[in-house]
Amino acid sequence: MTEGGGDAPLRISVSYDLLGIPGVAMQVRGFLDRCGIADRTKNRAEVAIEEVLTNVIRHGRAAPGARAIEVEVRCTDGGVHLRVIDDGIAFDPRTAPAFDPSTPLEQRTAGGMGIHLLRSFARELRYVRDGDRNRFDVIL
Repeated sequence: MTEGGGDAPLRISVSYDLLGIPGVAMQVRGFLDRCGIADRTKNRAEVAIEEVLTNVIRHGRAAPGARAIEVEVRCTDGGVHLRVIDDGIAFDPRTAPAFDPSTPLEQRTAGGMGIHLLRSFARELRYVRDGDRNRFDVIL
């Protein structure tokens, strides 16, 4: 990541296990506390990392022998840049259908709310397929 914000980024290696997500969220929050990031942005970053990791672990279907998921967090002039790199199937979350909250509950399909949340509060979402890896950036 190339944004400003003098401190070195936080880097975390995460196994493909949902049980590890709360610990990652705590590490991210602690890092953002040290950066002096506003509470609202910290809360959004915590939701974002939880949503992205949950989707990668549940739906990414990493191949046997997959490397750990890589998380990088950088503080940027009052904002946050989250990057998640994984070995899962190619998937650009930006292309997921829009969530329609007006659809009656009994007619809704499962999923889509997490991406809807990201779209609602992120300044920018970026995705790149780099060889056999996904790289997803959330800019808050």
